[in-house]
Amino acid sequence: MQDVVPGQVWEIHSDGNSRWVRAVVTKIDGDQVTLRYEGLLEFLTVSLSELQGDSEMFRPADPVPPP
Repeated sequence: MQDVVPGQVWEIHSDGNSRWVRAVVTKIDGDQVTLRYEGLLEFLTVSLSELQGDSEMFRPADPVPPP
């Protein structure tokens, strides 16, 4: 299992759009992880076990190489 830290980028599967969207970990409070969708001021809070264990919904994002 991968450590989850603030600033880390994850991808969340969007059922409505049938695609993966990127979100940044903003806060970890016990077993609760708060993520902010990239480019939006919309937040999502999920359990740490769900983030790490549900690979059909959450996955670590591939690092984006610098330009």
